[in-house]
Amino acid sequence: MSNIYEIARKLQMPGLNVQATFHPTLLTTRIFNSARRMIASGRIEGNGGAAKVAQVVLASKQVSYVKCNKWGLSVEGAYEMDEAAKQEVRDLNEAYIVVASSQNEHFDDTDRNYARRALEKVLSEEYAWMTMYNIEYRNQIADAFLKHRHPADLHNTQQLLTAYESGEPFPIPM
Repeated sequence: MSNIYEIARKLQMPGLNVQATFHPTLLTTRIFNSARRMIASGRIEGNGGAAKVAQVVLASKQVSYVKCNKWGLSVEGAYEMDEAAKQEVRDLNEAYIVVASSQNEHFDDTDRNYARRALEKVLSEEYAWMTMYNIEYRNQIADAFLKHRHPADLHNTQQLLTAYESGEPFPIPM
């Protein structure tokens, strides 16, 4: 009987191509419905099983999404944002910094600079984690990014939802 380490070594073998298959019918109803909502909206909430399912399904077609949890958000993928939309997000971030500074005495210049740098990385389409404890501003910034998803991402999301809701197994690249 193989253990996980032996299997991992075999999977790293040169010339090996592994294809995983996702079976939506094996999910519980609660996880299935929660993941379906996350896939449709492009917003992944939390770190639970449904969030992991939605993240894997969206990543299978490289669809952009926003991952939110109680510590902040990360923006995965590319967005078509003009300068006015970027400025709107910057304004929301500055409002968050003002609120966080007034509510938390430990929110200092280092935290302010980190929040600004993280947002600029996200706007330049690099991956960045934005630490945000204020749920209202986190959701507003996530919505601002989700409004500007590529049309191809929206099309791929619909294809993924159709495959997901049909219950038929579909491949997930490894």
